[in-house]
This record gives sequence, C-alpha cells and structure tokens, in this order.
Amino acid sequence: MYVAWRVVRRMDDLRNKVKVEKELTEYKLRFFTHISHEFRTPLTLIQVALDKMNQVKVIPKEMVSSVRMMDKSARRMSRLVNQLLEFRKMQEKKPVLSLEEADVIAFLHEIYLNFKEVAESKRMDFRFLPSVPSYKMFLDKEKLDKIVYNLLSNAFKYTPSGGKVDFSVQVDETIHQLVIRVVDTGVGILKEKREQLFKHYLQNSLSGDSMGIGLYLVHELVQVHKGTVVYEECRGGGSVFIVTLPADVSVYDKKDFLIPESALLHEEELRHRLSPW
Repeated sequence: MYVAWRVVRRMDDLRNKVKVEKELTEYKLRFFTHISHEFRTPLTLIQVALDKMNQVKVIPKEMVSSVRMMDKSARRMSRLVNQLLEFRKMQEKKPVLSLEEADVIAFLHEIYLNFKEVAESKRMDFRFLPSVPSYKMFLDKEKLDKIVYNLLSNAFKYTPSGGKVDFSVQVDETIHQLVIRVVDTGVGILKEKREQLFKHYLQNSLSGDSMGIGLYLVHELVQVHKGTVVYEECRGGGSVFIVTLPADVSVYDKKDFLIPESALLHEEELRHRLSPW
C-alpha cells in the first residue's frame, strides 16, 4: 500500500509540475507578445525614417555605413518581433499560406546578403550555393523568410569564429522540389536530443540557450508550406538542416494563394467586357 501511495503521489506531483510549467509558459508568451506589439510601432517608424534616408541621392560618406547598419539592425529586430508574434498566433490557430510567384533564388540570395557582415565579423567562410541562377515558383515569402532566417541564425550562433556555413539551394525539376540545405561546422546536436529537436524549448546543454522556439517555428511553417525539414549530422562535426518544399503548384489549394487563380480570371474577364476595344 505504501509503495502504491508513493507512486500515486509522484504522479500527482508530476502532473502539478507540468501544469505549473504550462501556466508559466503561457504567462511568458503573453508578456513577450505584449512587448513585441509595443516594439512594433516604433520599429516601423524607424524603418520609415531609414527608408527616406536611403532615398536621398547624396549621403555624406561618413554616414553611409552607419545608415546601412541601422537599416539592417532595424530589419533584424522587426524579423524577431514578427517571429514571436507568429509563434503566438500558431498557439491560437494554424497559420495559412499566402502564395505568390517569385524568383526563389533571388529571394534567398537577399537573405544570404543579410548575414554576410556577420560572417565577415566572425571570419567565417559563408557561401551561397544555388544549383541554378534563377527559378520562379509559388512561395509564401513571409514564411520562407522566417524558415531560412531561423536556420541561418542558429548556424551562426552555434558555429565558432573561423568556422564554415554553406547555404545551398537545389532545384529538382524532375520531381518538382526545392531543397534548401544549411550546413555548419558548429557544435552539432547531441544524439539523445535529436528526437525532440523540433519541439518547444529544447535546451542546448553546451550553451544553456533555448533553441526550441526557432526550430519549432521552422518545423510548423515548413509543414504549412506542405514541405519537410530534417536534421542530419555533418561529417567532421556540425549540423545539416534540410528543408524540402514542393515546386509543383498543383499540391496547393486555391485558398493558399495570395490572389486566387479564379479571382485573376474573373478580373481579366471583367476587364475585357468593360474595354471598348
């Protein structure tokens, strides 16, 4: 009887602990969501002011680098704020796609350029390796930006100075897939933690920093984009994250598009009817 009572008591204690942790997590999310909303307005105003400064034809030479640095920093902070708000929205309801046709190579190259200065400051070998110079496909720019930005941020965060990060993009037209790989020579992920890698709030034992929100967000957004994300161990140490997205438009529903095809056809038909020519 005593043993049974101890087992029941431990189970109750465990349930209470889990409940308390969930409540604490919810309070933290509410707090950071509120702070994020507060940050969003001044960040938008800063970005508007910087955009106006960038439109000036002649900026004093001594201010060019400072303006560029402020612009990149403001955009980075906006991304972080939007990421937290996206995570919060995902707790309340499943995110939806807003697909539009774009050159995915050019889009990913812009993200690559955002990390160039970080690579140079850490004396890292950072390369962008596309299999083709250009490729148009339907994608959700906002979600793909969050996916890639998180993977690159983690790669730079856990790769020491003098290390290497490869950002490759491969288009496979035979099976209509886009494959994105982020390969680093960083600390890697312990084998016992890989199964929980895309869950909430995984703690990295080497640094104590939380990795879970970013990787959980990546996993969820990739799934919404009808793709997959997997982790592989890099030979010689480090990590490999592989994101596979469909390049075949037929896998998506009409509601997934920013402007549904039916609406475009209706708009075109209406234009022809109204045109006197």
